[in-house]
Amino acid sequence: MASALDRMRPDAPPAMSEPNVIPLIDVTLVLLIIFMVITPMLQTGTAVQLPSTDQPEDIKREERQIIIPLRNDLSVYIAEDAYAKNLYGEMGKFDTKMRELFARNPSRQILIKADRRLKFGDVRTLMKHIQLSGFTDVGLISDKTRRG
Repeated sequence: MASALDRMRPDAPPAMSEPNVIPLIDVTLVLLIIFMVITPMLQTGTAVQLPSTDQPEDIKREERQIIIPLRNDLSVYIAEDAYAKNLYGEMGKFDTKMRELFARNPSRQILIKADRRLKFGDVRTLMKHIQLSGFTDVGLISDKTRRG
């Protein structure tokens, strides 16, 4: 009988009926940290600081578009591949690639992703190279101005 009396001791703590949320919080914080680390890596293409406008035109991303980043150091890319170290230097490799892309599909749209710290004359020089290769549908990528 001593064992039956031991089970009914009044000094034993009552059973907890609340869920233990500490493990849930731990998992949530770990997932938050993982997403904070991975999200910047999801950006496609070469990183540039885009110029801002109040009402940029929404252009849907299509397979026929070619993104041409122009970085602050005047290096020129096609998608993620570097084709010229300096816009005013040797652009032969870039021009050859652009003529090759035009020969394959002349109706492709070119989008220039130029760094906002560049002068417009630099962007215009790149546009001339693109237009001399044959492309006529050339646009600029910008961000929407954030008001805060």
